[in-house]
Amino acid sequence: MPLALESIMSINHKVYRDHAGTTTEWEDIHSKHGTAGYEYVKDIKKAHREQMNVDWTSAEASNINNDGPRDRNTDSDDSSDDEDFMDDDVDSKFMEEYRQRRIAALKAQQAQRAKEKFGRVTHLTRADYVKEVTEGSEDCWVALHLYKDSSEKCRIFAEHFNELANRHPALKCMKIISTDCIENYPDALLPTILLYNEKQMKKKWVGLKEFGGTKMDANSLEWEFAQEGAVKTDLESDPMAKKLITDAMEEALKKDLLAHQIEETE
Repeated sequence: MPLALESIMSINHKVYRDHAGTTTEWEDIHSKHGTAGYEYVKDIKKAHREQMNVDWTSAEASNINNDGPRDRNTDSDDSSDDEDFMDDDVDSKFMEEYRQRRIAALKAQQAQRAKEKFGRVTHLTRADYVKEVTEGSEDCWVALHLYKDSSEKCRIFAEHFNELANRHPALKCMKIISTDCIENYPDALLPTILLYNEKQMKKKWVGLKEFGGTKMDANSLEWEFAQEGAVKTDLESDPMAKKLITDAMEEALKKDLLAHQIEETE
């Protein structure tokens, strides 16, 4: 009689699940105690675990699986109900570890985007110098170009400075009219570039000589900034060194040709 009543309850019991692929507490209890008619519960749990492995990012899932005590894909159909409940605990740990890793990755991405917030050269006023340059360099690099529109060298530098700012949006690039920054600052010292980090001036360039002179380009500027640690670069050597060697060879060749032409006319 008890078995018949149990069978009736098993048949007539209406199952309410949160969503497809899950089991109810009622089903879990009967599955654990081996009640007839509840053998399907084990299959539902196995299918649910397999679907989770499909849905999650394979690389992340693999990393977590490698840290675990067992291979999650080697479940056998004849595993016991106790093992199924143990698998539930492993699944919960698996999901929580994955969640924490994804949160950490997203936070790292957001932090990187927060740093890469510049991307252009902005104008600075004298009143904002301390705030934007000195204090502003506490958690980033700040490059300041002292200039005058009347200076040809400043115009050359500005062109490539704009390109550098675009390439490296984590670098805070600014400019200020030289005499607005320092009263009576000599035009002969233009362009002047100041590099700040951690509230300290780390480097000062006067003129274009260290960047390659009037033949400088964005690569030579990037190279010099990279030597100070202000930006990262894929350049393996100073791009201006090769240019200077090439120019020297061309100049020597021109002199040889001129000397040869003079000899022919004599």
